[in-house]
Amino acid sequence: MKKHLFLAALILTAATLSAADPGTVTQQKAKAAIAAEKPLRPRPPRRPPLSREEFLRGPGIWRAFAMMSAEEQKEMRKLQRTEPEKYQALMRKKAEELFNAEQLRRKQIAEIVEKYHASTDNAEKENLKNELRNIVKERFDNQLRAMRGDLERTRARVTRLEKELKKRETNSDAIIDAMLKRHLEANPKNAARSDIKAGHKKQ
Repeated sequence: MKKHLFLAALILTAATLSAADPGTVTQQKAKAAIAAEKPLRPRPPRRPPLSREEFLRGPGIWRAFAMMSAEEQKEMRKLQRTEPEKYQALMRKKAEELFNAEQLRRKQIAEIVEKYHASTDNAEKENLKNELRNIVKERFDNQLRAMRGDLERTRARVTRLEKELKKRETNSDAIIDAMLKRHLEANPKNAARSDIKAGHKKQ
């Protein structure tokens, strides 16, 4: 009896497969294989906003510095060398201003979103949507401006490094001779440090 039931099940399965569209079966197998090879990764939870102190100790000062003009950054670097305590106080103040502005922006967004969902007037919803867009756009433009400034500073640094490298390559023989001379004449304990001095002196 069991043997007859098993044969009937095999026949029914074969009939079902033969009736199905071959392309559909192939697609299903392909999808199953992809799913088996690449399991879905859960989305990481959204990180909560930084507290005031976390912002000030972390990205706050860097963001404030990145938003300055090139001239302001030059002055701040000079101040950092000559009056580090004053520099820290000024940068912390600027970072606090950024944090307060960000908190206000979050509050405005939350209020607009709440009004948008509560409204039943299409015209009002459109106005709220445009208002929210302006806020989001302003922040995005500020981020782009900071990134562009950072990119320009990086390019300037790369240009300086390339110029320095070419100069050292051009004067390599003279620099090596000076290093060799210092090795032979200097105290053996100071020989390693003399390499650096010779390299800079001959440029």
